[in-house]
Amino acid sequence: MSIFINKLELFGVGVDQIQLGSCSYVSTSLCSTTKQSAYRDALKSVAQSTGVLFADCYQYMLDNGDESLLSDTVHPNDSGHAAISLVHETLAHFVI
Repeated sequence: MSIFINKLELFGVGVDQIQLGSCSYVSTSLCSTTKQSAYRDALKSVAQSTGVLFADCYQYMLDNGDESLLSDTVHPNDSGHAAISLVHETLAHFVI
């Protein structure tokens, strides 16, 4: 992922224009929360080391409705998509 971000910078894309987003919430009955957390933590680490913004969609969805934001055990419903959008849009306001 860091290589991809570096390539974007070579093409003139500033780190303040890049957002990394974690995976959305997935039902814990289906997937290991350890794997989800490890993936999220790895992306967050890349964001911190490269200076890009990090959208923690997983944590936001977990804290604000978890399974009620899913249409099944994996896919976000309309409210889940709105939650993901809200996290990314909130970060976009910090971009100058």
